[in-house]
Amino acid sequence: LDPSGVISAKEKQIRDTLLKLESIDSEGSTSLTMEELATVRRELAESKSLVSTHEQTINELHHENEHLTKKRDELEIRLNALELEYEELLDKTIAEEEANNNIDITETIAELRSKLEAQFVAKKEVQQKEIDELKQELEKKNEELYKLNNALAELKRANEELQNVLTERDSRSESQKNVVEKEKDMERIRKTMAQQLADFDVMKKALMRDLQNRCEKVVELEISLDETREQYNNVLRNNNNKAQQKKMAFLERNLEQLTNVQKQLVDQNASLKKEVAIAERKLLARNERIQALEALLQDAQEKLTSQNQKFEAQLQAVRERLEQARSQKSAANPFAVNSLSRIVKPLRGGVDVSGSDSPFEIAKTRFHSKTNLRRAVPVSAIKKEDKHLEFCKKYGIKFSNEDLIHQVCTHKSVISNTAPTNERLDYLGQKAIQLFAAEFFLGRVPPEELHEKVDLYTKHSDNLGIIGRKMGLDELLYWTPTNAKEVEMANQEGHKLKPKGIETVTGRALQALVGAIYHDQGDFAAREFVDKHILTAPIK
Repeated sequence: LDPSGVISAKEKQIRDTLLKLESIDSEGSTSLTMEELATVRRELAESKSLVSTHEQTINELHHENEHLTKKRDELEIRLNALELEYEELLDKTIAEEEANNNIDITETIAELRSKLEAQFVAKKEVQQKEIDELKQELEKKNEELYKLNNALAELKRANEELQNVLTERDSRSESQKNVVEKEKDMERIRKTMAQQLADFDVMKKALMRDLQNRCEKVVELEISLDETREQYNNVLRNNNNKAQQKKMAFLERNLEQLTNVQKQLVDQNASLKKEVAIAERKLLARNERIQALEALLQDAQEKLTSQNQKFEAQLQAVRERLEQARSQKSAANPFAVNSLSRIVKPLRGGVDVSGSDSPFEIAKTRFHSKTNLRRAVPVSAIKKEDKHLEFCKKYGIKFSNEDLIHQVCTHKSVISNTAPTNERLDYLGQKAIQLFAAEFFLGRVPPEELHEKVDLYTKHSDNLGIIGRKMGLDELLYWTPTNAKEVEMANQEGHKLKPKGIETVTGRALQALVGAIYHDQGDFAAREFVDKHILTAPIK
């Protein structure tokens, strides 16, 4: 492959080195000598330098190849230019000959054409020879380049193999050192184990001798005990003492019982020890299970806390949106200027009110004297700017008997106890709100806060009164405040005075409204009204 033979020699040398290393491995030799390693490393360095030299040579050949290719391209361009010049010269000559009429044009053209063709053929042959020579030289260079590339690749492979062998040798030498150290450690361990076994044998022999001596002593004691018993029995037989014989029999039975009890206690002790060990293992497993459950419980509590926080944030956002929408709605549809309820003068003895058109007389004529909820008296003929039906229409309330709304708005302070007031409807609505609030907040608030949350809507009528005043229910009430005189005088003077107990009366009227819806339209309509207008309203 290499004309100079340098690459082949180096390759052969590297292969010989590899064969030598493989033969050393097969013979089981521990390691190479320092001289051999130095020789291998020197050959490796020479092969590396040779590889770099040949890479440089290959690069130079590449450049020369590119130069020759460029030269060939230039010659082809010159050939094309010459052909064009010959054609132009031929055209000029033909034109000049046509201008001269004295010379034979045909012969001249033929001669000129033959000369030009001969000259062109000669130059073309010369150039073709040069091109063929350049092509042959280029092919030779390509072949040499290919051979050099192959040789370089083989040298690189051999170099890599030699490098791998050297690294393996180094690792083997280190591993052999470790093996020697491990063998020394194993030898030390063997010696210590042998010493321990010898000590154990000595101890075992001593224990066996002690056990044998004790067994011999036990046997001697049993023999002496048997002899003593025989002597004692002989003495008893000789003495013929029945009382002593009975005592001895009793003592022997007691001794046997005590022996049995001792055996039972030993067995129970062994079983109890086993049970204690089992119970300890169970206790450890249970403690581990408890710890795992505590960890899971803590994770669940953390997740629940995070979920509650998220829910609180979402609920707060919803409340803010509801409050914003409610404020926008209240700004768009403000309540009437006169927010006071219809105040009725109390009935005093000795005063003629038969011809009066006071609200008290209107309320008195509107309701029947019986307390049946279903028998409210029609009042369509005596309505005077009645806002009750507008209120029902605004909040989507449709009673089968329209006079129920007037009963809802009539407080017991207006008329006698025999007339229908909102007292019974108030009680029914309070229980209905309590039921709906418990179902609404169940699962939304912690169990320990559920009772307190429900009480805000049932036991605190002032909270419901605030909600009812926002709805405009206070403007529809028939009732007599305790400070009715002061309110009337303030109205006459052009001042505004808040009637005492307006929130409480309005709250009871709102409860009566829920009771009327529940009584007239059923559970679903009442639940929908409470969820929409009461439970979602913000309260203190």
